Amino acid sequence: MTDRALLHDLWTDLGGAPEALDRVALIGPDAVLPSVFDVTGFATASVAVAALGVAELAAARGGASALPSVVIDRLGASAGRLDAGELRDLDAALALVLGF
Repeated sequence: MTDRALLHDLWTDLGGAPEALDRVALIGPDAVLPSVFDVTGFATASVAVAALGVAELAAARGGASALPSVVIDRLGASAGRLDAGELRDLDAALALVLGF
């Protein structure tokens, strides 16, 4: 199962609209973590579902008619870390969602 297919299954199983997945871009190498299981795909799909949920909430809270794009780097998702730019983006998204 690809990370895109896993993302679809996780998102729709949680009640997300399948068309929202068109706003998600997955970038980076397909396999980052060495394993017989697709742990890179699972990490990527998990982070993408969470980020897409925040994007939906931000759009709803901000009155936006369009869902913001979500870009997930497989390397970053697998490493379990955020760089300074990603932290600024996350901070801005949370501020929008929480009304700060």
